[in-house]
Amino acid sequence: MPDFYYIDLYFDPEEKTLREIVDGCVYSLICSGATFEKVFLVSSSNRKQVSIGEHVQIEPQDLGVMAETYFEEHEGETNFLFSFPPLGRIMFKYDFVLDQYMMDEIAEEEADTKSSANDIGVTFSYSVSEHGGKRMKVSMSFWEEYLLKHGSWEVHRRNIEKIYSFIGAINQNVEPYFGAMNSELHLNTDKSHDLLREGKFPEGNDFVFVGKQMLHLLDMDEVKARGIRQTVMPNKAVILELTDKWAL
Repeated sequence: MPDFYYIDLYFDPEEKTLREIVDGCVYSLICSGATFEKVFLVSSSNRKQVSIGEHVQIEPQDLGVMAETYFEEHEGETNFLFSFPPLGRIMFKYDFVLDQYMMDEIAEEEADTKSSANDIGVTFSYSVSEHGGKRMKVSMSFWEEYLLKHGSWEVHRRNIEKIYSFIGAINQNVEPYFGAMNSELHLNTDKSHDLLREGKFPEGNDFVFVGKQMLHLLDMDEVKARGIRQTVMPNKAVILELTDKWAL
């Protein structure tokens, strides 16, 4: 897998409800082969305090209702910044590819390192873009540095394609309008989103997802002229690889 740590996907809350976004993303990951594991959080929606790191056992089909309930309970609070789970993550497992180099490195570390290499953490939050308007941001993080940084290019490529399938499934079910994927060095800014909104080429991220809602702003002739690798989805949404770091 490449060394990007975060993927952010943006949704318009006027198009989809919070419950639809949460349920759609969870369903998409499970249908793509990920396994729902637990919710890792500090406080639950009924405000019962639990210790940091406590694993709250719930069913994946309950997550959309939980998020909606939590938002309704806290929406009127001063300076409320919505994030679900509150100060936590929804955790999934996926059997990413580990080549022998990574296996040898992992063998020298803690016993649970191989397991954590398969972690996917997901959070949902509201934010406001520089161009105005509220948006729902879905963030996915891939945790283990050996999986993210080491191994052969062939293994990286196979894992990239799997991550693309996650994004493709989410796009099919709940249609984000934009997304960015970055390495740790970029800290996952959404500079490319702002550039595209301004009619410029969406540089500034390693990978960019352009949903069907924003395709009219993307100059496909320039994409072709730059020789940028594309992954086009059935509804014409596209992933652009703005770096050749992991090309075979």
